[in-house]
Amino acid sequence: MSGNQKEVQLKEVFRGKHFTEKDISRVLNLSQSNAHYFRHKLLKQQKIARIARGKYKFTSSEQEFKHDSLTQYIQKSLSILNKKFVITGSSFFNRFYPLSNHIVIYVEKGSAQLFLGYLASLQLNFVALAEPKAEEIELLRTHAQKRNFIIIREKNYFYGSTEGIASLETAFVDYYFEITRKLLPIENKVEDVLDHLLANHTLNISTLLRYAKERGIRTEIKNLLEDVKMLHYTKQEKDKTTSDSTSLVSDNKQNTDSDFDPEQHNFPDKKPKSFRLIKINDGDNHE
Repeated sequence: MSGNQKEVQLKEVFRGKHFTEKDISRVLNLSQSNAHYFRHKLLKQQKIARIARGKYKFTSSEQEFKHDSLTQYIQKSLSILNKKFVITGSSFFNRFYPLSNHIVIYVEKGSAQLFLGYLASLQLNFVALAEPKAEEIELLRTHAQKRNFIIIREKNYFYGSTEGIASLETAFVDYYFEITRKLLPIENKVEDVLDHLLANHTLNISTLLRYAKERGIRTEIKNLLEDVKMLHYTKQEKDKTTSDSTSLVSDNKQNTDSDFDPEQHNFPDKKPKSFRLIKINDGDNHE
């Protein structure tokens, strides 16, 4: 069987689900060493992504997170300053939910005023503020009717950024921190955003947790990941839920309601399949 045929067979079995090297060995009937080599090859070719320790998922060009042109323009413009910075904030997630357009730029210590002055020269339709309090932002929103903000905060470390732009994982942690610490005067949508990201993008959970540890909120993020419900599930899972529920109804001789909807009935001994819990492994990732 060729490498392409193996890849196709794996995709047919797992589709959007995660899998391990043992799964590769079982599905393709390979030895553990050959399964390890094939997994390494797929990872190197970026056809799969590591989402947790020992767990992988096929990537999809349709699910690739792409930064908007404004973010890219700001990144290219600021690179001329030769200072460390990372663009992050709620603006990463505006395409999913109607969040206020807050771009947060973390910059190295002692350079906030330099970045503030340079951003002013770009003549963007944004109000740029250095180390603002939430109350100051809210005053501008309510009294001056301002909606677009670039917030500059000084920082000591820059983890998980690619050429000045946060990764999706670190952007979510930053968003969570800014919202829960009430640094941004916008509605808390962390669970909704995380639901969407987990369902539509390949997140590296270990990267998420490592950065959360740097920010001092690892336990909070881990608990959020373990508790969040995945509202988007595969058609196969939904069909099986309906089938199982219908079977239980047909076996119940006391049920005579012809309009009975199995998906609206609660079976106390049956676990719902409309969500799946994310199990988080402790420790760092390893190939």
